[in-house]
Amino acid sequence: MIAKLKAKLQSPVFFLTVANLFSAAVGFVSGMLTARWLGAGAYGVMGIISAINGTALNFVDLRLSDVMAKMYFRKDLAEGEGAKRFRASLIQSSLLCYGGLSAFFFFLGLIANLFLPRFFTSQPVHWTWALCSAAGSSITYFVNPIGYMQRLTGRFRLLGWQTMAGSILSSGMMVLCVFLQKSLDGYYLGFLLANFCGAALAVGLALYAWIRLDGLPILGRVDLSALKVMREHSRFLMWGNFLGYIKLGHRSADVLLVGYFYNDSVTGLYKFARTLTDKFYMLFDAMNQVYFPTFMQMLSQGAAAAYRRMATRILVATLVFTLAILGVEYLGLPYFMTLVLKGKFAGVEPIIMIMTIPFFFVTGMYIWMWPLVLHHNLAGRFTVFSVLAVLAQYAVGILGFGIFQRLEAFPSGYVGHYVLLITLLGVLVYRRFSEMVPFGGPGKAKK
Repeated sequence: MIAKLKAKLQSPVFFLTVANLFSAAVGFVSGMLTARWLGAGAYGVMGIISAINGTALNFVDLRLSDVMAKMYFRKDLAEGEGAKRFRASLIQSSLLCYGGLSAFFFFLGLIANLFLPRFFTSQPVHWTWALCSAAGSSITYFVNPIGYMQRLTGRFRLLGWQTMAGSILSSGMMVLCVFLQKSLDGYYLGFLLANFCGAALAVGLALYAWIRLDGLPILGRVDLSALKVMREHSRFLMWGNFLGYIKLGHRSADVLLVGYFYNDSVTGLYKFARTLTDKFYMLFDAMNQVYFPTFMQMLSQGAAAAYRRMATRILVATLVFTLAILGVEYLGLPYFMTLVLKGKFAGVEPIIMIMTIPFFFVTGMYIWMWPLVLHHNLAGRFTVFSVLAVLAQYAVGILGFGIFQRLEAFPSGYVGHYVLLITLLGVLVYRRFSEMVPFGGPGKAKK
């Protein structure tokens, strides 16, 4: 019994969960202080600029990271010097692509941030806010594949320490800047510096791991041969880029929709609720860092029974966790908002509870459905389902607002997106899943 408990405490999932929960706690404190110092009105303007920036980003998001994962686990990739050269080429090629995309995104985001906010807020947007928002986001976009590639190596302790150190560094920089200038000037200076510091840490640790630990010739001759293999996945990249347009409707333009119907303060409530509940996805990220490569390996090896068992455990555990969080929110949010935020975000409690519900769908179900989509090349159908889900999200939000005239209609549409998407996705992947593991069967693949 003690040995089993000790093994669980030493497991990668446990360590990454602790690391990400720690980072979520640090980010939570930083977010609460920032919200308290800015107030709902300024928070709403920030949310509008962030949504515009995120919309611009989705126009250049090709989901190259998913292609990188598929190439990293190629069956024909033997170990040895050949594998090292290929993986070094894969990293160099990916960074080259992301470098070009992030530069394009910076200019696109800057232009969008300068000219579009006037349609959603009456407050003038200073050019420095637009510059810092676009620059900070483009830096993060460039660094994202570095962290993604690190996951595939299975070096989870390094990832965990990086997560904790990065959260302290970034949140500390943000809190310091907002404390010194309790305005959006301070926020956007902190945003830029926080993203830059986080990127410097990620790049430094990645180079250490690739060069010293893995012996990859990253800094040697540039080898872009992996680009030829990437072209084999052009169809997936096409759907991935189109999926980015869908994501902008789900995760970026939804704030703009609220801003169109409401003033800055009410928009700030919606943005605050989403920012707060997004902290839960640090747990999803911790689990995904471990389970995504594990699920991909299981699929490549045909270990369907183990896949089913792991997916079931995740589903049940996430359901229990989500219900517990909703209970804590129901009992504690009224006191928390009064004591910590001094009533500046009054009325946000039901919105937070509604926007907590998608955590169950993302962490409990999407985490094991997405590897099946990748493995069976179902990106096209997934994109179609995403279109339908976004349409449902906006239909529920706009119609609900038209009928009830309440802000809760928009987060309800946000939940409706996941309900429809996961339902359609479940029907799609279940057939592939049942082909590998007959329902109620012994867990052997059908012949």
